[in-house]
Amino acid sequence: MGAASFSFPASAMAQSETIKIGCLAAITGPASAPTQGFNRGVNFAVEAINGAGGVKGRKIELVMRDTQGDPTKAVNATQEMISQQKVHAIWGPLNSGEALATTPIMARAKMPNIHPCVVDSLIDPAKYPNAFRIAPSNTQWDDAVRSYCLKVLKVKRVA
Repeated sequence: MGAASFSFPASAMAQSETIKIGCLAAITGPASAPTQGFNRGVNFAVEAINGAGGVKGRKIELVMRDTQGDPTKAVNATQEMISQQKVHAIWGPLNSGEALATTPIMARAKMPNIHPCVVDSLIDPAKYPNAFRIAPSNTQWDDAVRSYCLKVLKVKRVA
């Protein structure tokens, strides 16, 4: 879980014995099927890191919120994680619609954020210096599919 590798300000670390990582995911609802693997992976990573002694001796506390794939719920959960839960970083949300709504909020709060969303504007370093994407961009996906169709499938024309 890459969020654990961020450097946190000393003042933030002094506030808590644990490193609080927020996780925004559609645990229920129509968008939940594709996020189940991410959710299992995040929980597995937290258990593995904590089982190995944590990060510099500090355990990770996962603050999970179910967005149901709804941008409004994702915004509310983001605001709660930042203002009330005082998380050190946020993993997710896991779909671009939610990320388009939450990334500006996290940027204003200078909140480190890792997400798998492909929308290119979500990774603009000038607007979102603390946002990190762990998936290919739309352009990278398009180039890979085009190349596969032309070189492997031998398609003459790709729309």
